[in-house]
Amino acid sequence: MGMRRERRHRSSLVRAALLRVVQAGGGVEALLRDFELPRGVMTEHEWTMPLPRYREFLAACAEAARDPALGFHLATRLPRGYLGVFEMSAASAPNLEEAAARFVRYLRLLSEELEARLEQRGDAFALRQWIEGEPLGLGQHGNDFVTAAILRHAREFTGVHLEPLEVSFAHPRPADVSRLQDYFGRTLLRFDAGENTLVVRAEQMALPQMTFNPELLQVLDGHAHRLMASASEEAPDFLATVSARIRENLTHSQSLLPRVACALGLSPRTLQRRLVEHGSSFRELVEHVRKELALSSAAHRSVGELAFLLGYNERASFVRAFRRWTGTTVGEYRERHG
Repeated sequence: MGMRRERRHRSSLVRAALLRVVQAGGGVEALLRDFELPRGVMTEHEWTMPLPRYREFLAACAEAARDPALGFHLATRLPRGYLGVFEMSAASAPNLEEAAARFVRYLRLLSEELEARLEQRGDAFALRQWIEGEPLGLGQHGNDFVTAAILRHAREFTGVHLEPLEVSFAHPRPADVSRLQDYFGRTLLRFDAGENTLVVRAEQMALPQMTFNPELLQVLDGHAHRLMASASEEAPDFLATVSARIRENLTHSQSLLPRVACALGLSPRTLQRRLVEHGSSFRELVEHVRKELALSSAAHRSVGELAFLLGYNERASFVRAFRRWTGTTVGEYRERHG
């Protein structure tokens, strides 16, 4: 459809960060306004934002909550199971190596942009996570969340107070790293590494997990595979499907969003969120469909007919839109294109 996909990040931390601001006695109205977020984001488990904006958002939440270690605190305080099937499948694995393998395998359930790899380095294993072409990764608070959450879960699942050999962060070194030093222990901390990495001794990866549940693991693995397959199959066709439903309902301009959402079996809010995840928006698709139909029908329909079929309540609104698309009037366009 000719629309460039902007790099975006889907995260479960948007709501969590806003709630942290509220818990700290701060207000979220300015954050919602500045980052153009609807109040409904407070009830959405996941939200998608342009990646640079996401980094700015977490930094702004940290400032509003007066919490310079916001990402770290979210990682160590969020309830068990907050990350859903991604977290639960890792918890149900027999040992840390199998849990780390599921982190790599199912990471796309958290975000399409994140990459991960588990590598053996002599007598150690390195669990790496990065975003291609984004040396800052998720920014300070997002990076802190990922690394601290991995270690927290490893400790809770095994019952062993693990201390990694080395921890690397994609972002530059912050002014205060005392909380990280206390949490990770006698560990080499690296910053500005372009990726987030946890390095642990190889024998620790064989540690059994107290949360191992083979029956549940089989169910969760199957569910995770289906979720990933569904997301993979849906991506190329979703925008085209939504555009087709818009085309069928254009004359109902006052109720277009709820009608299209209903036709797709979604709520309007979920439809809008899914479009954002695919790098588009409902308004952008409506504009594209209107332009496409206008240009294909201009030769044989009157201005009034075109305005009605494209869902414009006033002829003048359609005329302005047509000039914006083509730089000409409908009559001039007909003359040029026969």
